Amino acid sequence: MSSEERNTTLWCLLLTKLNKMTTSKFHWNQETINHFKLESKSFSKKFVLNNITTFVHNDCDLENGETLEDLIEDLTNQIYNV
Repeated sequence: MSSEERNTTLWCLLLTKLNKMTTSKFHWNQETINHFKLESKSFSKKFVLNNITTFVHNDCDLENGETLEDLIEDLTNQIYNV
């Protein structure tokens, strides 16, 4: 692989990572985001993740091949701006 090809590959990987960091796959109610962001300032990440998991299991409906894990990951990323 040439240097130019390697740079192009690295650039594509970086753009993919940045896109994942800034793009939510799901629409979350702003109150939900605010609630968990506030919680994340006072409690451990483990505690917040447990609450996010409970919330998703109890209050979210799956559509079009989504999984609970997809929703949990996406909401967690929104809260922690990953």
